[in-house]
This record gives sequence, structure tokens and C-alpha cells, in this order.
Amino acid sequence: MAIPSDIRLWLAAVAIGLAASSARAAELYVTNTGAGLKDGSNWGNAFGTLQAAIDAAAAGDTIYLAAGHYVDEASVTDEPAMAVVEGLSSLTIRGGYAGSGTPGARGAGESIIRPTGISTKRRGLRVAGCAIELDGLVFQGGYATGASILGVGLSLSSVDTLNRLLPSSGGRR
Repeated sequence: MAIPSDIRLWLAAVAIGLAASSARAAELYVTNTGAGLKDGSNWGNAFGTLQAAIDAAAAGDTIYLAAGHYVDEASVTDEPAMAVVEGLSSLTIRGGYAGSGTPGARGAGESIIRPTGISTKRRGLRVAGCAIELDGLVFQGGYATGASILGVGLSLSSVDTLNRLLPSSGGRR
């Protein structure tokens, strides 16, 4: 028995719609201490580190950071950056959120990314080959190569958009 053409067309449209909805960008949530299941699905289950959210992200996702201080997150000991974005074609990281809602309002506080470990080279963020949007973040500290070369500690290549960023060396503005 042949399937009528209008039903075949409807089935094709449903299949395309399901494929498109499964490819929708995710929203991932981060607090500086983590919460609940720490799977990043909402503020009540927020990741505890920016790197954990980056590792879970897919192209096109948005990461929301609650206000607070984020320090020394890198799990790779040879990596001179606190957080690393590689292998994603696009990603958005937005900071300064109050930590409630979806994603909710930005609060009065700031999302401050500050690498520590002054005896070693540390950057706040290293991004390579990713169309990234950084919005509402404060970068403080950082240590470049050579003795007494302090700075913000960003290593960015192929970056598309930087909004509301506040680079600050050594905590001064």
C-alpha cells in the first residue's frame, strides 16, 4: 500500500523539525562554587568552574556566569591558561548574572576571572579558532612570559565579538 504524497510531505516536515529542534543551542550556567548536580542545566545545578562549562559546550552554546571570583580552574598542569576554548566553531560567554532565572537579570556584582600562581605563566583565558563572544566579564591579573611582565592574561585568536569587557591589571582599574 502506497503512502499518499501529502502524508509523506507531512512526515518529512516533522523529521526536519525534530532535527532542527535537537540542534538548538544550549544554555549552560556557572557559579564559582557550583550547585546541585553541577551539570550546568540551570542555576540550581550550575557548574563550579568555567572550564567545566566550556568542556560541556557545543558550537553555538551560551555560558552564563554568576557574579563572583573565578580563580585557577585549569585542570591541565602544563596549560598556561586558567580556561581554554578550543575545538568549537562558536561560543558565547556572558557574565555578571544574579544567579536566578533563565538566565535572569544581571546583578550588581561582576564575574571576575583572575588567574593565580604568580611564579608561573598564567592567562585568564586562551581562545583559539573559535568565533567567541565575551560579554560582561572582568579580567584581572595574569602573568605573561618573562620576569615581572604582568597583565590581563588573555590569549585570543579568531575572536569575533568582545562586549562590556573590563581588562584590569593587578586588580586596578
